[in-house]
Amino acid sequence: MPLIIISQAFPKIALAPIFVLFLGFGLISKTVMAFFMSFFPVMINTVLGLESVEPELLELMKVLRASKYSSLMKGRLPGALPYLFTGARVSMSAALVGVVITEFIASSEGLGYLIIRSR
Repeated sequence: MPLIIISQAFPKIALAPIFVLFLGFGLISKTVMAFFMSFFPVMINTVLGLESVEPELLELMKVLRASKYSSLMKGRLPGALPYLFTGARVSMSAALVGVVITEFIASSEGLGYLIIRSR
């Protein structure tokens, strides 16, 4: 978790040229940038959702002697789905911003390229 938080301290706009430098001008650099922009909100909301399960449900899973996997799949994950979808909803716009930023820097097609060209 500390490495993920440290990675969010870097300005994301400054990381786009590094991704383009190492991954090239193609779709891979845009995909990595979109993933980097959208991973943190989804992860934080999912962790929050997994921790917000009612204690009574967890106690019921212990009484029923559910395995850790079964407890996760039938207890924690269904309770965390609203949080997961909220994180996905927030991260969609962040991913789009990441792709457009990467296209501003180095691209020959796409929305960012058209904005720079029309300028």
